[in-house]
Amino acid sequence: MRSSARTLGLAATAGLHLLAAQGEAQDSGMPLSEAIQIAQQQNFQINAGREAVDAAESAISTAKADYLPTLDLSTGLSQYRGDVYVSRFVNPADPSQPRTGAGATTVGPFGTTTNILLRVSQTIYSGGAIGANVSGNQVGHQIAQQELRHMQIDLTYGVTTAYYAVLLAQRSIEVSEEAVRRTEENLATINRRYSEGEALQMEVLGAQSQLAADEHELLKSQNDLRFAHRTLNRLLTREPDAPLSLSGSLEHLDVSADEAEVVRLALERNPQAHRAQLEIELAERKLDGARAYAKPKLSVDGYASYLDNPMLFKGSYFGVSMNLSIPFLKDLSAGRGRVREARAQLRSQERSQQELASSLTLATQRAARTVQETRKQITVAEHYVDYQRERYRVTETSYGEQLTTFSEVLDAHTELLNAELRLYQSHYQLQVAAAELQRVTGVGDK
Repeated sequence: MRSSARTLGLAATAGLHLLAAQGEAQDSGMPLSEAIQIAQQQNFQINAGREAVDAAESAISTAKADYLPTLDLSTGLSQYRGDVYVSRFVNPADPSQPRTGAGATTVGPFGTTTNILLRVSQTIYSGGAIGANVSGNQVGHQIAQQELRHMQIDLTYGVTTAYYAVLLAQRSIEVSEEAVRRTEENLATINRRYSEGEALQMEVLGAQSQLAADEHELLKSQNDLRFAHRTLNRLLTREPDAPLSLSGSLEHLDVSADEAEVVRLALERNPQAHRAQLEIELAERKLDGARAYAKPKLSVDGYASYLDNPMLFKGSYFGVSMNLSIPFLKDLSAGRGRVREARAQLRSQERSQQELASSLTLATQRAARTVQETRKQITVAEHYVDYQRERYRVTETSYGEQLTTFSEVLDAHTELLNAELRLYQSHYQLQVAAAELQRVTGVGDK
């Protein structure tokens, strides 16, 4: 038998160790790692999450742009038709009319006036608003990254459980097929003995009933396999009934978990725990931005202008202005309101983080204990299968020697079938429990 080791995502010092023997991996089959990789590359939500991370990163550049100067360019073109009189004094006889004669000049039809204005503005001090906005977008980028990790971990968990559901269904089919084969042999034996007058018709009916029950169990397992295939194909973004060959092994997963260590690991690495801390940081940045609302702002404008007016002026001029904006009653009141709102959001996020830490601790402890319980459950199931196999062998032999009834053979057969199915179900539950432990500890994104 060829065997290969599969280490599931945790270092030796992390308090959780998982090792699985693959056992006769098929070269043409798909290992779990490949299935996870395909799902991570093709999944729509994961790709949307990556785009959200890129968008959040772009928002940082957008926020930093507020540090840079702005450039405004405006032009104007106007035209006046009619006679224009230029005079320094009005007509004393009629103040509504310009002075005529020696004290006035008639320009005649007025032409076109051209005006060009170029202005550069630079913020010198924003009260901390720009810095708070940049920091907030940087935190938002980290939140998007943690949300992507959360989706990747959930997808890995879903693919893992679906993958082992396929293997469980395959094992269940093998057990059910073996049960059908045993019952067919028993039915052939009981029919022969009935024809020789050594068995009762009730025993023939019992064997026929058992065969129907075994075939029903086989049909259930086949249906389970069909739906498990479809579930895994859906996660891999394949056609529901696309052929699927797996090379993994359901059995032989050795898991050890130190409860204190996995709780520490979960609080450090779980993306939801990271996000809760980042939400607090984001609330703090919003508080900084709210405080900046009531602080003075300072900016500088530089401008250059060109004016061409046939009547008055033709030329250019330059200048620099400094603008100081001082908050007054309205701004101060609005600023205090924004600060109170930001502080309330900060307190809310701090309480949410505490609640998340508590629930995450309980979830991790539960997952670690489920792993321990399932390992013990497998040990019990293995012993029980050994007992039922020996019981069936002894019962079958005793029946051949006419020391037991055929009903006892059927009972032993049914118990053996159920014991073998429960054993593989326990192996599946251990794989799922280990995957759940990886999910809550935040190491299941690979």
